[in-house]
Amino acid sequence: SGLLQRVPRITVEKAHRYPSAKQWEAADLVVFYLQMQPMKPSQFAMMDAFLQRGGGLVAIHGAFIQGPIGTEVAKRFGLAWKRGQTRWGVLPMPSSVEPGRVHGILEDFPDELALVDEHYWGLDGKTNELNVLVTSQAGPQKGSKGPPKDNQLDGKKWPIFWTKEIGKGRVFGSIPGHN
Repeated sequence: SGLLQRVPRITVEKAHRYPSAKQWEAADLVVFYLQMQPMKPSQFAMMDAFLQRGGGLVAIHGAFIQGPIGTEVAKRFGLAWKRGQTRWGVLPMPSSVEPGRVHGILEDFPDELALVDEHYWGLDGKTNELNVLVTSQAGPQKGSKGPPKDNQLDGKKWPIFWTKEIGKGRVFGSIPGHN
């Protein structure tokens, strides 16, 4: 938040666990990074109203891990952790910008990104409802002493950056963010 506070005409407020109703009403953009579980129906209702009026959500890394309410989180963030299905490990390098996915977020980015970070795959959600911007294959599950080798990759394209529109609202999802 320190960097954003230096931008002209930007006001930054922190919220521990979940924004208040007053914060939702005043915000144009809400960024989620940490696990907030368990979210309640009243909190989802505030998020839904915010998106319907045209608010923006950014969900980064740990925000996707919300325990048994993952399906409800996936409806808003696009994807979410699903116990017994989702896997994690080291993010292989490079990650690929999807061909034809022109988006302002990726302006002036190369076709491949070398990110040193943690990767989640097999998340709950409907990828056909996402504008997937960047993908990566998955390698071995859990820890590693470095990026997976080519012969350890699964050959699939897992979303790591995407956008989603909900009503007038827009969402940006980022699996990277651990490091």
